[in-house]
Amino acid sequence: MSLSEDGGRVAFLGVGNTIYRDGELYKEFGRKQVFFPLTLSGDGTVLAWQVSAEGKSQLWIDGRPGPTYERMGRPVLSFDGKTVAYGADRDGSSFMIVDGKAVGGPFEMVSSPAISRDGRVIAYAADGEKTWLIVGGRKIELSWMPHTVFLSRDGSAWGYLAKNQVVTEKTISEKFDEILDPEFSPDGKRLAFGARRGKQQILVIDSREIAADGMVSGPIWSEDGTQIGYGALLGREVWWKVVPAN
Repeated sequence: MSLSEDGGRVAFLGVGNTIYRDGELYKEFGRKQVFFPLTLSGDGTVLAWQVSAEGKSQLWIDGRPGPTYERMGRPVLSFDGKTVAYGADRDGSSFMIVDGKAVGGPFEMVSSPAISRDGRVIAYAADGEKTWLIVGGRKIELSWMPHTVFLSRDGSAWGYLAKNQVVTEKTISEKFDEILDPEFSPDGKRLAFGARRGKQQILVIDSREIAADGMVSGPIWSEDGTQIGYGALLGREVWWKVVPAN
């Protein structure tokens, strides 16, 4: 399920490769596989996804078919949906595609990108003769290929998951057995993420660890940065919790 930032609009994939939007049937693909999850822009106006097309991957945006590639990653959108970015394979090489144009490559592999709210900053990792973190065109050499790359809303702060730690330009976290969903505060100065050490589930806020009853996912900061909400998986139920950020 994909939600707009205010929670007022929703899109999800149903049985039989059927897409629903705002509670109504939106598009049916029958035997053509639709890849999960769908991507809804922050303002809820634009919906993007990928479809399997004769052994290849095809981008769709708001019900209109787009380019086809040997393989493509999940598309990401700016808040207004006017900028779309994704990794894709063509002729045996990997590229970063932004608004239909290759802006980086060829590489052996690219990660899923992160995008600033206004769509001006794209960040991703790329592996080839060297491994790079690329943020708005700036290249930072790395020792290993990150699992996930993420940005602050304005694109001024970046981070990535490397093995069992969260790395930002200014900090490196403690080591954990599992890390989920790192998220910068609205001003980009603070960081929260879900983590697991052994059997202990944890919400990490900066360097502070808060024990959780279940697996922590999707931490969200309040606009003033004083509170954090997160989902906690307890058995088969997901509970929403809110805690002070300080």
